Amino acid sequence: MLSLRRFFPLAVALTCAVAGADDSRPPDRQTSGAPGDSEVQRLAEFLGWAHPQDGCGPPSGIQITGQWAGGLTARYEIVCDGAPRALQGVFQTREKDRVWQVYAGFESEADRIGAALQTLKNVPSPALEPPSREALSRIADNPLDLVPPPKPTAEILPEYPEEAGRARLIGDAHVGLLVEVSPEGVPLRARPLRGPDPDLGMRRSATEAVMRSRFQPARLAGHPVTYFAPVDLTFAGLPAESRNWEHRALFHLVAIVSSDDAVI
Repeated sequence: MLSLRRFFPLAVALTCAVAGADDSRPPDRQTSGAPGDSEVQRLAEFLGWAHPQDGCGPPSGIQITGQWAGGLTARYEIVCDGAPRALQGVFQTREKDRVWQVYAGFESEADRIGAALQTLKNVPSPALEPPSREALSRIADNPLDLVPPPKPTAEILPEYPEEAGRARLIGDAHVGLLVEVSPEGVPLRARPLRGPDPDLGMRRSATEAVMRSRFQPARLAGHPVTYFAPVDLTFAGLPAESRNWEHRALFHLVAIVSSDDAVI
């Protein structure tokens, strides 16, 4: 909230940075680095974030099994408590100004996700409504469309950061996060996709709000899966008229003059 106890003569106008090009701090985004860096190396950076070594080893044996315009599918393995898990992921990617990002995606056991992809694309199960010809065409263009993204069970409302209030932000600022949502609908971690510069605490506030939220799980052929969901949050600042001096001043002083022209 804006403080009424302090005077700030300068209003700060914030312009949101272009998605994927506003921040270079690792590990928030994966940079393409020197020419010749392979897609596998960049995907490995992302998977290292998605699978922190909390009782499990890092993802290994990463193989890209398919690509389409704006995305890829991959298989990889993690070992937890000595037991290997073969996983498969479908990821939407984008790159701008030499910054590469996974923008959305889902993953599950490799056998399950591979079988489900083939079932939905070729031979629909009797328990499932056969996809329309239009849906099949869209799936062929973007396999990510096989799984609707998880939806929050309630509106996500971040707290307005104190730093932004002190700076008297003019206009709206937008923060984009990539949120890893578990098959149970619980957010496990989040990383920035885009945000304002200067940040003024908005990424932190947005992340805290997302991590307090719960989601309806994403499902593939009826089975809940881990989903990497893009979430956009907006921070509303002061209106545009706040650029003028009268609105920037927290107290507008007016001399009161008596009938005999003596200033009171």
